[in-house]
Amino acid sequence: MEMLAIIGTVLTSLDNDFKAKNLKSLTIIIPIITAIAIGLSDTLTKGIIDETSAFNFLVAIAIVQLPVSIAYLIISKQKLKKVFKELKKGVKSYKYSIIGSLFNVIRNGMFISII
Repeated sequence: MEMLAIIGTVLTSLDNDFKAKNLKSLTIIIPIITAIAIGLSDTLTKGIIDETSAFNFLVAIAIVQLPVSIAYLIISKQKLKKVFKELKKGVKSYKYSIIGSLFNVIRNGMFISII
Protein backbone atom coordinates (compact mmCIF):
# COMPACT_ATOMS: atom_id res chain seq x y z
CA MET A 1 0.00 0.00 0.00
CA GLU A 2 2.86 2.37 0.78
CA MET A 3 4.40 1.67 -2.61
CA LEU A 4 1.16 2.72 -4.28
CA ALA A 5 1.28 6.03 -2.41
CA ILE A 6 4.92 6.54 -3.46
CA ILE A 7 4.18 5.82 -7.11
CA GLY A 8 1.14 8.12 -7.06
CA THR A 9 3.15 10.93 -5.50
CA VAL A 10 5.93 10.56 -8.04
CA LEU A 11 3.50 10.49 -10.97
CA THR A 12 1.67 13.60 -9.84
CA SER A 13 4.92 15.50 -9.36
CA LEU A 14 6.22 14.82 -12.88
CA ASP A 15 6.16 17.55 -15.50
CA ASN A 16 4.21 17.14 -18.73
CA ASP A 17 7.45 16.99 -20.72
CA PHE A 18 8.97 14.24 -18.57
CA LYS A 19 11.06 11.70 -20.48
CA ALA A 20 12.48 8.37 -19.38
CA LYS A 21 16.03 9.66 -19.83
CA ASN A 22 15.42 11.93 -16.83
CA LEU A 23 15.42 8.82 -14.62
CA LYS A 24 19.18 8.64 -15.03
CA SER A 25 19.59 11.77 -12.95
CA LEU A 26 19.44 11.60 -9.19
CA THR A 27 16.67 14.19 -8.98
CA ILE A 28 14.01 11.49 -9.21
CA ILE A 29 15.86 8.57 -7.62
CA ILE A 30 16.80 10.24 -4.33
CA PRO A 31 13.19 11.18 -3.40
CA ILE A 32 12.04 7.63 -4.18
CA ILE A 33 14.77 6.11 -2.01
CA THR A 34 13.95 8.60 0.73
CA ALA A 35 10.24 7.74 0.62
CA ILE A 36 11.03 4.01 0.80
CA ALA A 37 13.38 4.59 3.77
CA ILE A 38 10.73 6.63 5.60
CA GLY A 39 8.09 3.96 4.99
CA LEU A 40 10.44 1.23 6.20
CA SER A 41 11.36 3.14 9.35
CA ASP A 42 7.68 3.83 10.06
CA THR A 43 6.88 0.13 9.74
CA LEU A 44 9.76 -0.87 12.02
CA THR A 45 8.96 1.71 14.70
CA LYS A 46 5.34 0.60 14.93
CA GLY A 47 6.54 -2.87 15.93
CA ILE A 48 9.00 -1.43 18.44
CA ILE A 49 6.33 0.78 20.03
CA ASP A 50 4.13 -2.30 20.46
CA GLU A 51 6.95 -4.10 22.31
CA THR A 52 7.88 -1.16 24.58
CA SER A 53 6.04 1.73 26.13
CA ALA A 54 5.45 4.91 24.19
CA PHE A 55 7.42 6.93 26.74
CA ASN A 56 10.50 4.67 26.47
CA PHE A 57 10.29 4.90 22.70
CA LEU A 58 10.12 8.72 22.76
CA VAL A 59 13.06 8.94 25.16
CA ALA A 60 15.10 6.61 22.94
CA ILE A 61 14.24 8.68 19.86
CA ALA A 62 15.30 11.87 21.66
CA ILE A 63 18.65 10.30 22.59
CA VAL A 64 19.24 8.94 19.09
CA GLN A 65 18.54 12.35 17.54
CA LEU A 66 21.73 13.78 19.06
CA PRO A 67 24.29 11.69 17.13
CA VAL A 68 22.16 11.83 13.99
CA SER A 69 22.05 15.63 14.12
CA ILE A 70 25.81 15.81 14.73
CA ALA A 71 26.39 13.50 11.75
CA TYR A 72 24.14 15.73 9.64
CA LEU A 73 26.13 18.80 10.66
CA ILE A 74 29.38 17.05 9.73
CA ILE A 75 27.97 15.96 6.36
CA SER A 76 26.73 19.49 5.62
CA LYS A 77 30.23 20.76 6.51
CA GLN A 78 29.18 22.91 9.45
CA LYS A 79 31.75 23.87 12.03
CA LEU A 80 30.73 22.11 15.25
CA LYS A 81 32.34 24.76 17.49
CA LYS A 82 30.23 27.46 15.88
CA VAL A 83 27.09 25.33 16.14
CA PHE A 84 27.67 24.61 19.84
CA LYS A 85 28.41 28.32 20.48
CA GLU A 86 25.09 29.28 18.85
CA LEU A 87 23.34 26.48 20.75
CA LYS A 88 24.70 27.82 24.03
CA LYS A 89 23.27 31.26 23.21
CA GLY A 90 19.94 29.67 22.32
CA VAL A 91 19.80 27.72 25.57
CA LYS A 92 20.31 30.94 27.53
CA SER A 93 17.56 32.68 25.56
CA TYR A 94 15.05 29.84 25.74
CA LYS A 95 15.90 28.26 29.09
CA TYR A 96 12.37 28.57 30.47
CA SER A 97 10.83 27.05 27.35
CA ILE A 98 13.34 24.18 27.53
CA ILE A 99 12.61 23.58 31.22
CA GLY A 100 8.86 23.67 30.53
CA SER A 101 9.24 21.18 27.68
CA LEU A 102 11.32 18.90 29.90
CA PHE A 103 8.68 18.98 32.63
CA ASN A 104 6.01 18.28 30.02
CA VAL A 105 7.88 15.19 28.80
CA ILE A 106 8.36 13.94 32.37
CA ARG A 107 4.68 14.53 33.17
CA ASN A 108 3.58 12.70 30.03
CA GLY A 109 5.92 9.81 30.86
CA MET A 110 4.48 9.54 34.34
CA PHE A 111 0.93 9.72 32.99
CA ILE A 112 1.59 7.03 30.38
CA SER A 113 3.25 4.73 32.94
CA ILE A 114 0.19 5.00 35.20
CA ILE A 115 -2.15 3.88 32.43
